[in-house]
Amino acid sequence: MGRSPEDLIDDCLVILMKSPKSYTGEDTVEFICHGNPLILSKLQELLIERGARLAEPGEFTLRAMVNGKLSFSQAIAVADLIDSPTLLGVRSSVN
Repeated sequence: MGRSPEDLIDDCLVILMKSPKSYTGEDTVEFICHGNPLILSKLQELLIERGARLAEPGEFTLRAMVNGKLSFSQAIAVADLIDSPTLLGVRSSVN
C-alpha cells in the first residue's frame, strides 16, 4: 500500500483463524515474524494505523469464555497457568 520494495524489512506468516474454531470463537489473525524489537514495533504501528488495537490482559480468554469456548473454571486455570512461577503450578493448571 504505497510502499516500495526498499521498505521491506521482514517476511511474516499470517494465519487467519475463522470462527468458531479459534481460541476465542471469533475470527482472529495471527502474525508470525522475526522477534527483532524494531520489526515488531513497526508491524504493530502499521496494524494500529489500519484500525487494530492492543488486546487487554486476559481479553482473549475472556472472549473465549463469553463465546462458550471455555468454562469459568477453565478460564481461571488459564490465568493460573500464565501466573504460575513453578513447574508444579504449571502442571496443576494444565490438569
